[in-house]
Amino acid sequence: MGQFLKEYQVREYRVLHRTSKDKRVADKIKAIILRNDGWSYEQIAKALLLDETTVRRYESIFIEKGIEDLIHDNYDGGVCKLNEIDEQALAAHLKSMLYPDAKTIVAHVEQTYGITYTVNGMIALLRRLGFVYKKPRRVPGKADAAAQRAFVEIIYPLIKQGLGPDDKVYFTDGMHLLHNSVPAYGWIYKGDEKQLPANTGRDRININAAIDVAGLECIYREDSTINADSTLALLMQIEAANPAAKRIVVIADNARYNRARKIRAYLEYSKICMVYLPPYSPNLNLIERLWKYLRKHVVHNRWYAVFSEFRRACHGFLSGLDSHKEALRSLLAENFEIIDSKSSACFASGTS
Repeated sequence: MGQFLKEYQVREYRVLHRTSKDKRVADKIKAIILRNDGWSYEQIAKALLLDETTVRRYESIFIEKGIEDLIHDNYDGGVCKLNEIDEQALAAHLKSMLYPDAKTIVAHVEQTYGITYTVNGMIALLRRLGFVYKKPRRVPGKADAAAQRAFVEIIYPLIKQGLGPDDKVYFTDGMHLLHNSVPAYGWIYKGDEKQLPANTGRDRININAAIDVAGLECIYREDSTINADSTLALLMQIEAANPAAKRIVVIADNARYNRARKIRAYLEYSKICMVYLPPYSPNLNLIERLWKYLRKHVVHNRWYAVFSEFRRACHGFLSGLDSHKEALRSLLAENFEIIDSKSSACFASGTS
């Protein structure tokens, strides 16, 4: 078979081949390019570690239907693919159900539509339908979306409207960091294996902190435990740091110590006003984003041989936030997320 591709097609297909992340798709494109260059079925099959029948099928699909159908072909031993309507129905189903693996989806498709896919064929179909394989994000099961919206749309805007020129709003929370390494995603050379040492002790650092997201000022303290006494001491630090303020709003979660009797007694004569977030809504507490950022830069993929070194790194990060201001200003933007646990996808059982 002589050359059957136009020059612009060859250029386009080479780019498509070079940018394809799916090896099977890349092999299909390469087979067509090599056939256009005059390679025999036997030569192509040997080069791509395929059989000649597969190469002939690739060419037949391309000639009959074009490159798009060839790339998205999910052929499996002569069994037909899902049609477009069934694919849309499957996509809608998968958006409401969370399957643990492609093998379980293969079983669902076979049972529902009477059509069989290989696991690789199903993975290709899922990618084409816009699905990716990743972990779900854990959220509070008792989250109240209506209460969260009331805070975001009514309470928080009223808080900001009532602020004077020197008044402040702080988000506060405690953090407990265990002295141990935490493996996290990172770029590792293909074929290499990185080992991260672990510690055997149970030492941890307890930080009680508050952050002003407008000025990115963080006030923090370390205590042996976070309780009413620690919280009271933090409130006193906040008030002492803002002598010109007439009103200081501290937004906190519903931990028991935040509502302790000694806290209520202090607030009666303080310029601090405590505002409590709706229950089960850490997504509304902006300091949680700071804790996540701290873990990424201090804990993830890092090993501290001794606790004092770990403790020094935590304090150094919190006292040196000025060097992270650009990133934190974006991270701590007041774009609150509403969590509605009732709308979460169902989970399907299966094997890995």
